[in-house]
Order: sequence, then structure tokens, then C-alpha cells
Amino acid sequence: MPGLVGSSYACAAVTRPARLVAAVLALAAATMASGFWGVTYDDGYITYRYADRLAAGRGLTFDDHARVLGTSAPGYAVLLAALARAGAPLGLDVTDAGSLLFFAGVVALAALAAGTGAGGVAIPLLFGSLALVSRFLLELSGCETLLATLGALLAVRLGALDGRPIAAGLAGAAAVSMRADAGLVLVAVAIVMWRQSGAWLGRAPGAGVLPRRFLAAAALPIGAGLALLAAYYGEIVPNTLAGKRSELALATLPYGRAQWEWLERAYGARGAVWLLVLALVGLGLGRRRLARIAPAVAAVALWLALHELFYRAVGVPFSPWYHVGTFLALLAAAAIGCWELGDRLLGRLLPGAAPAPRAAAAALLALPLALPSMTFAAASWGEPPDPRVRIYRDVAVAADACAGDGAIVAVEIGALGYHTRRAVIDLVGLVDRELLEAKARGGLAEAALARRPAFVVDHPVFRAPYLDPLFEHQEMRREFRLLGVFHRPEYPTAVRLWARAGVCETAPPLPP
Repeated sequence: MPGLVGSSYACAAVTRPARLVAAVLALAAATMASGFWGVTYDDGYITYRYADRLAAGRGLTFDDHARVLGTSAPGYAVLLAALARAGAPLGLDVTDAGSLLFFAGVVALAALAAGTGAGGVAIPLLFGSLALVSRFLLELSGCETLLATLGALLAVRLGALDGRPIAAGLAGAAAVSMRADAGLVLVAVAIVMWRQSGAWLGRAPGAGVLPRRFLAAAALPIGAGLALLAAYYGEIVPNTLAGKRSELALATLPYGRAQWEWLERAYGARGAVWLLVLALVGLGLGRRRLARIAPAVAAVALWLALHELFYRAVGVPFSPWYHVGTFLALLAAAAIGCWELGDRLLGRLLPGAAPAPRAAAAALLALPLALPSMTFAAASWGEPPDPRVRIYRDVAVAADACAGDGAIVAVEIGALGYHTRRAVIDLVGLVDRELLEAKARGGLAEAALARRPAFVVDHPVFRAPYLDPLFEHQEMRREFRLLGVFHRPEYPTAVRLWARAGVCETAPPLPP
């Protein structure tokens, strides 16, 4: 395997096409980053708060009162904290680190694709451009899933193409530290490497040899990481899993339908259909191109199939950041489809056309994907793509203007938690084992009020089943008063903040 593949692919990530793609897209990424810097989606701020507290020397925790593994991305939180500490003299913080990693990660993904030699320069450039302006990704800006996907694809590349099992295992382990579900890529790469040692690539059929060096290189750092988690938290499975599973009954759509609606959200109904059509065309017309990297294609396909099955089986409601890898694969296949289809159509009209017209034809075919995204980017420029961020930031500012250090009760705790200095009582139980257990036995309101919170965030969407029991409780009716109503034009729902009597008698001015 190393003799056959290594000479063709080793160090291909630094080939001239890869460098060219990275240089061009770096300029595009810098432009997009200027409009979407320093923000993430609401759940992403949970990891940001873990990272911010770690950078400040308060431990990898969400609150002082308990050590709970309430982030599914502990490795990403550690990386964010390290970058924030290193950038502190320049005034950089955790949010800056998240944006830097996100936009650099998109560029690196396109350069990685260019380095395989299967897509030339035009296809990776088109893929990277569509990714950088995509509403799907911009709304998830700063998410750890993109970096986990980069690590996973690097493991595929190193293991399935370059014949470098130790480096592949380490890349896979790094991906797992970003998100535990990236462990599925290790299964996929191991199966492909096992098959490569037997029946693939013209070799005689056989049982294959287990890729021991790959598995050992992945297992050692993963094992060390799990040991650290067990020692620090007393658990290795993120508490968020149980919290998310408890929300499954509230899901209003089947899993697949929810995925489709998110694509429609990004591209519109026609654009989403066009994305799938282009992806199918890319897989069909680009089969010769993809055949050059067949082991990597097989590993990615197996990984994504396992990933999709896993999230349907684990019993959690759909969240878009779980499926960034699947979306990027669709986008890459669509980029191939644009090029191959444009090349064939133009070849019939202008036989022997130069590369520039062919690239223009591919870009025209990609317009139904680019235009909705660019419209969204223009409308959201300079503002958080997730409209909840500004609302919860306003709530946090109002609460922090009051005296004392009483906690805030809330359902959505990401942006609120990051922007407040106070402890947050999490009614969903993502970062709180005790409240998760109380919710299971029907005593959530009593458990939350037993901690003597100073504030309650009242979001009408979460009245049932979380907030109604709280507002029906005698203590809540007797001791809490309305402090303020928060509304932003970009957010459809007004959020109310209730304060315990005596905590903040006079409401502070609301943010503009």
C-alpha cells in the first residue's frame, strides 16, 4: 500500500494546487470573517463559556458549584482557551479564537480536497467559495463540528490514501477530542484499511490485516483523554446526551424532515432540490475523477452513513451542527456536479473551450446555491446570524446591572451564560445533573427554586413543559416581579426577565 499510494499522495496537501486554493480562499475567508466575526449559535456559547472559564483559571466548568461534562466538545474548549490565553495581549478572546478556527478550517478543507489531485483547482475553489458564503455554515459559525470534520477527513486522507497509519490515527483522535461522534470515522477508516490489505487495489482476495498501528495511534490519546475526563468529571459521556434525549418528545418533525427543512432554510425549496440534483450529477459524471481516490470516497461514504444512522438511533432531536460533515459532502459533490455538467454543456457548444469559460459555466450552475446565501450574508452582515444571541445578551446585561450574585434560571443557556457573570440554573439539565434528575421525577420547579435564584428568564416557547410548573409555584408568584421585556426586530418573540423582590427594585435601562 505505501509503495502504491504513498508516492502519489504523500505530502499532496502542500502541492501547488493546494497552496493556490488556500491563498485564494484565504482572501475570501477574511472578507466573510469581517462580517461574521466573534459569534456563534446559542448552543455553541456553552462550549465558549467552558473555554472562557478555563482561560481565566476557573477550570473547565460551566459554573463554580459542580464539575459537569456539559459540553460535547471538551477538546475544542481546551483549544479555544489556549488560543485565547495566547492572544490575550492582543485583546483576543474565546469568540475570536472560535471565528479564527472556523474560517481557517473552511480554507483548510478546500486545500485538503485540492491536495488529493482529484478535483484540480477549480472544483476545490468552487466548493470553498460555496462553503464560505453558505447560510448553513454561517449560522453555525464557530462550531466545533467543522474542525472535527477537518480532522476526520485528514484521518481518511492519511489512512486511506497516503498509507500513513500512525498519522491517520492521531488525526482521528484529534477529531474525537473535538466531538466524540467523530469516533465513527475511525471505524470507517479501519474497515477501508483492512480491505486495502486484502482484496482492493488489484491484490488477491483475502481476509485482510487489521490496521493495528492506526488503531493503536488513535486509541492511546483517546484513552488518555477519557482517563482525564473520568478523573476530572467522574464521567466520560457528556451530560448533554441525556439532556438532549430528554427533549426528544418535544420534537415537532421526524428527523429526516427536520434535516430537509434546514436545507430549505439555507437555500429555499428550489435551491435545496438543486443542491441534491447537482450532488447526484457530481457522483455520476464525476465517477472517473472520484475513482482516483476510491478508498477515501469509500471511507467518507461509510463514515457518513454510520453517522446518520447513529443520530437516528441514539434518540436525540435534530440539531444542524450534528450534520456539518454530511452537508459539506453534499456541497463537495455539488461542486463536482457544477464543473462536470458545465464542462459537458460547454463542450457541446464550444468544443475545446479554454478553462476560463468552463469555470464560468460551473459558476453559473452554482448561482442558485450562492445567491440565497449571499442575500442572507448581506442582510446579516455585522450581526450575529443566530438572532437569539442579542436577545440573551440584553437579558444578561440587565441582570448583571443588579446587585448581588444570585443565579439566573433559564432554558436556553448558551449566549445568556456566556454574557453573564452569574451562575445559570439550566432547566434542560445539559450542564446540571441534579436538575436533569429532578426533571425526570417531576420536581424540576422545586429543585430550581431551592437554589434561591435571583432571576428567571421567561421565554414563551418554553412555557410547557419547563416554565409553567415554575410560574405555578407559590414561591415564584409571591417573590418575583417583572424586571423587563426584551425584544429585537430580528427575533419574533419577546423575552421577559423576572427578578426576586429586593434584588433589583429599579429596572436598569434596556439596551438599545
